[in-house]
Amino acid sequence: MFWVLPFCVFLFAIKYACRSVTAKGFKMHGSICVICNGVSPELAGGVQTFCRNLGLIFPGNLVFVDAFKERSESVIYRVPEMRHVIPARRGRLLKKVVQILNRDFRLDIERVLIRFYLLFRNADCYVINSPKDIRAVGAGRPIILVQHTRISRMKENKDYFDNNADLLAEVRDKISMFVVLSPYDVDPAQKLLGIDKDKIHVVRHMSSIPLLCGEKAGGKVLVMVGRLVNSVKRFDLVIDAMRCLPDFELKIYGNGPDRVMLEKTLLENGIANVELCGPTSDVTSALDKGGVYVSSSEVEGYGISLIEAMRRGLPVVVRDTYEAAVDIVEGNGVLLNAKWDRNEFIEAVKMIENNYESMSHASLIMGARHSEPEIARQWKDLHNTLIE
Repeated sequence: MFWVLPFCVFLFAIKYACRSVTAKGFKMHGSICVICNGVSPELAGGVQTFCRNLGLIFPGNLVFVDAFKERSESVIYRVPEMRHVIPARRGRLLKKVVQILNRDFRLDIERVLIRFYLLFRNADCYVINSPKDIRAVGAGRPIILVQHTRISRMKENKDYFDNNADLLAEVRDKISMFVVLSPYDVDPAQKLLGIDKDKIHVVRHMSSIPLLCGEKAGGKVLVMVGRLVNSVKRFDLVIDAMRCLPDFELKIYGNGPDRVMLEKTLLENGIANVELCGPTSDVTSALDKGGVYVSSSEVEGYGISLIEAMRRGLPVVVRDTYEAAVDIVEGNGVLLNAKWDRNEFIEAVKMIENNYESMSHASLIMGARHSEPEIARQWKDLHNTLIE
């Protein structure tokens, strides 16, 4: 009778979902519904920034849906288009119980709740940020799956396909379009995921950060922005290299589970030229205080923070660990080998210092192609094509 507890919790959650759906004033404005299960645009992060940008492209014509509301102290951005199946005042304890049940019984209660919630209001089009979100939407409407990490990781990682052949087949059959982040991701999407070329469409990420007017002043401040998950972002590699760059500073913006570990690393090794600055909602100011942007990630999709840095004229140092990396670095910085080499990184920083003006100018050119009008046009054309 192991299923009794999960079933009771599910019924309890459905009860509150019904209240949300039937509450006075319930209405899903707009024709586009973005499933944001666990990646609320109210928070910081790459997927979250993408969602907020999509809201800018379709103002008044889009809603975001998540199962549970974030704790108020965690919220960084106010997103009026956000809808929650379970309100915060009812959902905190329930969310913890659901997470335990999902883990122990291999369930996916959040997406079932979202699907129940959406039964009462259809959208013209759905945007999903994970293949598993296919379980949260019904049939009969166009579904757009968006790439957020390299294709090989999408296939293997538990948050995406998890090497599940049945899920792969379901996604191939049900999605209307798979939006990939660069031309270099098209071939892997065909070969590794088996998605038809006719269902693959390239749309780069956009940034609403203003393009710098004029020249960027150089400097000896390196900047990194991202969630402090070291296994993915590999801040430790750059921190270690900073011991060999005593004339430079490194500022890391973000928060996450590995903050304490990184603080301990700095303290134990006596590294004084690295500062953990915490999260920020003013990325423009953070970038403007820096001179070079560094991405040492083990894996990415198409780092939005890199786009933001280029739009503020920062040359970039990027590891070649994902397909789109070569689409990011074209005369505006240095593309490192996938295998980390501290000496190669140090040489890259010094090369940028000696060629700062030309590389900064190239970054601005690269950043301009991610402007809101251009990317908005591409998304609107895709949306109009699918709903015709």
